[in-house]
Amino acid sequence: MLCRAITNLVAESCKTAPPNGFWEAANNKCSCQSWDVWTGDACCPANAFFDWTASQCTCNSDFQWDGSSCVSTGSSTSGLVNPVTECNGDGGACGCGLGGDGHLLSMNRFWGDDNDEQVFGCGGAFALDGASWDAQWGGTLSESGPEANVLQSIGVSFSQGASFDGWEGCCLICGANLQMTGKISSGWYCQKDLFSTGIWLKGRNK
Repeated sequence: MLCRAITNLVAESCKTAPPNGFWEAANNKCSCQSWDVWTGDACCPANAFFDWTASQCTCNSDFQWDGSSCVSTGSSTSGLVNPVTECNGDGGACGCGLGGDGHLLSMNRFWGDDNDEQVFGCGGAFALDGASWDAQWGGTLSESGPEANVLQSIGVSFSQGASFDGWEGCCLICGANLQMTGKISSGWYCQKDLFSTGIWLKGRNK
């Protein structure tokens, strides 16, 4: 009874998540409309967060609103964008990407080049197309920039029509995002456990 009450409460909160939140009863989770991503407490466009003081979605620094989405101003110096959060190499939890439906890819711990942690949010049903991944980065993956150069260096042939699926696709997205933000060096790799219950991202020192 208590579990059902909590689920109902979360579902009701999800329906009022500003803007465009809806409850997926079949998957027991909150999701956003296809053009938005779940920020953890609201649905906002990629590269944005919900400003509770102003009661609106606000673009992250180095991005600006063009009337329909947050686009890169081309002046980014930090390289940090929406897909990567709190990955500081201090053993804390780390968000390393977003799935096609906006759910977070994460690790319970992050150790930089010494990383050896399971990536959560993958699963065999994971899917993300190139256009959505590019949108999360403000359109820089398909340009001749530092992010595109990283993808080429790890052998990812990026295109808007590309598809990154399943365990391997999910972990690749996580690792590439971390490398593009300078959180992990080249040489990382992904490996399933013996019984294929999950997939681990291992830094170059592992």
